[in-house]
Amino acid sequence: MLPVPHTAIIVVAAGSGTRLAGGAPKAFVGIDARSILRHALDGVFAAAPMQVVVVAPSGFEGQAESDLRAAAGDRADLARVVTGGATRQESVKAGITALWGDIDTVLVHDAARALTSRPP
Repeated sequence: MLPVPHTAIIVVAAGSGTRLAGGAPKAFVGIDARSILRHALDGVFAAAPMQVVVVAPSGFEGQAESDLRAAAGDRADLARVVTGGATRQESVKAGITALWGDIDTVLVHDAARALTSRPP
C-alpha cells in the first residue's frame, strides 16, 4: 500500500446532464470509447499521487468504480467512490467526508471538465 498523501482531489461526477441529453449523467456519456469520467480520471492519475474520491450519482457507483480502477492502476489504494447528494454542495460534502488521513489540501474538480492538460 502506498503512503497516504496529504493532498486529495474530489472528482464530482454526480451531475444529471439534462442539457447534454445523452440519456445518462454527463460524466458517463462516452467520448472516443471512454466515459467523460474516465477521461477526467486519466488526467488526475497523470499527476502526482494524491487521494482521489469520485462522487457518483446513485445507481452509477459501479460504473464509476470501474472507471476509477481502470485509471488508477497501482494507485487504486488511494482511490474510492462515494454516492453524491441532491446538490453539488451535498456531493462535495460527501467527498470531503470520505477523505482519510491528515489532509492539507483538497482540490475539487468537475468530471465534466475532463479534457484538462496533462502535467509536463
